[in-house]
Amino acid sequence: IYESYDYYNQATDVLRFGEGINDEGVWFSRSGNQLVVQLMNEGGQVTINNWYGANATRIEVFELSDGQKLLSAQVDSLVQAMAAFAPPAPGQTSLTPEQQSALVPVIAAAWN
Repeated sequence: IYESYDYYNQATDVLRFGEGINDEGVWFSRSGNQLVVQLMNEGGQVTINNWYGANATRIEVFELSDGQKLLSAQVDSLVQAMAAFAPPAPGQTSLTPEQQSALVPVIAAAWN
């Protein structure tokens, strides 16, 4: 669980993912005011407290080991698109064909 509060929004918080995690292996969902980031390949997750409660608690940049970045402004597009599907089951390492069809364009547009 990650908690941060930058009242003046002067710091840039970055969450960097390790080797073996790609843009299609990161699942974003909302649980109350929390943002839940599930790592499909690793089977772990990061919960960011109060993501939806205040901008000062957000991580500004999510970064993959290959340099791709997702800015906080793009997170909600992924949350909304992924909300149409059940989260990946434990041990699932890739998107299903149905998920790929619907999500890959949204994922490609969000990560750069």
